[in-house]
Amino acid sequence: VCSLVVDASASMAYKGGRSPCHKLRYATMAAAALAYLANRQGDAVGLFAYGEDILEWLEPRTGQDHLQAVYQALARLEPAGSSQHAKAWPTLLERLPGRGLVLFFSDMLEAEDELPAHLKFAQSARYDCLGFQILDPDELDLPYKEALEFAGMEERRFIPTYPEAIRQDYQEGMDSFRSTLHDALAAVGAEHSEFRSDQSLGHALGFFLHHREYRG
Repeated sequence: VCSLVVDASASMAYKGGRSPCHKLRYATMAAAALAYLANRQGDAVGLFAYGEDILEWLEPRTGQDHLQAVYQALARLEPAGSSQHAKAWPTLLERLPGRGLVLFFSDMLEAEDELPAHLKFAQSARYDCLGFQILDPDELDLPYKEALEFAGMEERRFIPTYPEAIRQDYQEGMDSFRSTLHDALAAVGAEHSEFRSDQSLGHALGFFLHHREYRG
């Protein structure tokens, strides 16, 4: 069984100047490709998507008709609201099948202290969890040169600043966040990899297939 879990909160709407699409679109395209592969390999595929509330929930099934329903549900997703991980994950975990693979797509921003507790199910021999962290390249290196006003995408907060003045501190903070998140997820048995929204989807497919090959 392969369960797709997609964070469709407002922060996933971010699209910088170097990306062809926002982060949620990249996540849904990757999820659709992996659903196709899992279905071809005989797995039942399910979908759970959330933001502030549960947005889509399809129980795992096999077959082309169900796969089309998964594609349609992914295409309907639009980024909005805050990411209510603490509300969504307990609901999902109550209805996970007895064993299987969970593919989680999110930017995971500001959730390095919260998400590991929700992904502890990956410590069980019955489950595997792959975390696909989707980030825009602009979020990694803050390339802007002119003075800007940054707006919070999940809350009404505006911060005027000059990027040149904060770039080094920003990059150090982002690097610390990414490292802390990776280590925390590894500690609970969840595999984590980072993807940029300007990258080929082949990177996400490779992460999935490498895991399949390793698990035999």
